[in-house]
Amino acid sequence: MSNLQSKLITNKTEWDEFIKESGIATSFFQSWNWGDFQETLGKEVVRVAFLDENELFAEALCVVIDAKRGKYLYVRNGPVLDWDNIDRVDFVLTELKRIAKEKSLWFVRMSPLVEITTEAAQLLNSYKFPTSPMYDVDALDTWILDITADEEELMQNMRKSTRYEIRKAERDGVVIETSQDSKDLDKFFPIYRDTIERQKWTGYSDEYIRNQFETFVKDDQAKLYLAKYNDVYIAASIFIYFGDSSFYHYSGSLTEYRKVPGPSLIQWYNIREAKARGLKKYNFWGIAPEEKPNHPWQGLSFFKKGFGGEAKRYVATNDIPLTPLHWVTHLYEIYQKKRKGY
Repeated sequence: MSNLQSKLITNKTEWDEFIKESGIATSFFQSWNWGDFQETLGKEVVRVAFLDENELFAEALCVVIDAKRGKYLYVRNGPVLDWDNIDRVDFVLTELKRIAKEKSLWFVRMSPLVEITTEAAQLLNSYKFPTSPMYDVDALDTWILDITADEEELMQNMRKSTRYEIRKAERDGVVIETSQDSKDLDKFFPIYRDTIERQKWTGYSDEYIRNQFETFVKDDQAKLYLAKYNDVYIAASIFIYFGDSSFYHYSGSLTEYRKVPGPSLIQWYNIREAKARGLKKYNFWGIAPEEKPNHPWQGLSFFKKGFGGEAKRYVATNDIPLTPLHWVTHLYEIYQKKRKGY
C-alpha cells in the first residue's frame, strides 16, 4: 500500500532540481523564481511537493488569486506530475482541493502541459472538470523547436524566407546586443509599446516586466536581446531559460523598421545561445489554432513556424469547483471571452 503524503518545500534547489530531472513537461511558471516574482506582486504562493514512500513524485507551485472576478488557487502549467498513476493523481488533486478550501477559495484552476493525444489526457478528461472559458491564456497551441541538431541542420530546416531574413539582417549591418542589466529594459519598453499599439494587444506594465526580469536574471535565467540598425534599436526580445528549454517570452519591433529583419536575427542568435547552454528545446509559446484562420496571432504564428519545429496542443485549462461561487467567475469569463472575439 502506497504511503502518500504532501509537504511544503522551502528549499529552492530541491524544488527546481526535481522539475529539471523529472522529464515531465512544464514551464518556468512552475519554477521557484516564478513564485518569487508573484510574491513581489503581493500574491500568496504555496509550493507543495507530493511523496510516495518518502520519494518525491510531483510538485505544484500554487498562486492564490484574490480578484474581483473570483478567488482561486492557480496552478499554471502544473501540477508537475506523471498522470499515468491514478492513485497518485487522485491524491494530488485531493490535496490541491484541501489547500484551496483551507484558504476559503472558490475553485482550483490548473493547466498542466498534457498533450491532447496522450492517455494522460484521457485520464484528465475523465474527471469531467469544467473547462475555463479563458483556457487559451496558457497557449493551448504551442510551437516547439528541437535544438539538439547542429547549427547547419537547424538552418536547413528553416523556411527558405526565414534563412534569407537572417542573412539579409547580417548583410544590412544589424547588430545584436545582449544584456542582463535591468537598466537596459529602458531600451526595450518603447519597442514593446510600439508593438502593443500596432497589434492592438493588451500589454504588461513596465514595472511588471522589470520585476519579472530582475527575479529571473539573478540566477542567469533571463536575458534581453536587442537588434540595432543604423544606431537605432529596432527590435527586442526577452528570453527565459528554465529546465531543458529556452522560452520566447516578451518581444517587439518598431513599426517604422518592420522591413528590416532584426527579429529573425535575434531568434537565431538566441537559438545558438540556448544550444550553448546545453538546452534541448526552444519554446516559441503560443500559435494560432489551425482551425481559426482569422485569429489575431496568425502573423506571429507564421513568423515562429519559419524556424522549424512542430506544434504541440495541450489540454485546456481546467477548473475544480469547490463552491457554487465558481460559476460567478465562469460566467464573467464567458462574457470577457466574447468581448475579445476569439
